[in-house]
Amino acid sequence: MPLILRVDVDNGYLYGKSKMLTLLNYINENYLHIVLPHLGYLKHLAEFLRVLNELGLKASLFFKYITIPHAKLKSVILSNNNLEVGLHLLSAVTYEQFIEEVKKIESAFNRRIHGFTKHGDGDIKLSRRHAWRYEPKKYVEWCAKAGLKYFAGNEHVIPTRCIKIDNSFYFRGVFYIEPFARKIKKTVKDVVDLVDSDEVVVALIHPCNFVRYNIVQKEFYRLISNVEKVYSFIEFLQNIRQVI
Repeated sequence: MPLILRVDVDNGYLYGKSKMLTLLNYINENYLHIVLPHLGYLKHLAEFLRVLNELGLKASLFFKYITIPHAKLKSVILSNNNLEVGLHLLSAVTYEQFIEEVKKIESAFNRRIHGFTKHGDGDIKLSRRHAWRYEPKKYVEWCAKAGLKYFAGNEHVIPTRCIKIDNSFYFRGVFYIEPFARKIKKTVKDVVDLVDSDEVVVALIHPCNFVRYNIVQKEFYRLISNVEKVYSFIEFLQNIRQVI
């Protein structure tokens, strides 16, 4: 069974690289959405996308409404048939607010999205805009009500369960490629063994961490070089589950 690659685009700027970028990222996260490509807005995403393209990998990219790409980068994404776009839910606490975030992503990319992820797993509030509570039951209900195909959750468990609810699917668990973010004692080898034994694993990476940390790059390459095929969520549902 496949490895599904989930890419959460959390940060607009590569914080930690310099004081200026860290400040820009802080402002973007908490106060004002600032899109300055010449100062590095989503430069880390562009670098990660080049890697995906060179490797011919498929992936699902999830954007906050404050990390929507600028026109040039958006064109790169839309021209690559290996990439799926979805929502990385940030602020919504009601269904109406959820739909607003969905529409922002759909409007930005001029296409219907099929699924979404949630920013944070309920441990801490990460910014002023962040609705920090993690309520998967509610998100699954929103997913079905909105006619979306799936919600990909944040529970630190592998393999994941792909649960069908009405005409939508709930992917409960995720494996963090970033070793410092894992809350379970599982390794890349464990993931490879599970995929080889026909289990479904969702692997999560953040482009910002890929660029910042060599250990994340090593874990990423170790993982993808040892699995037969990498899927996006929508390809998995289309070709494996045949539900669309």
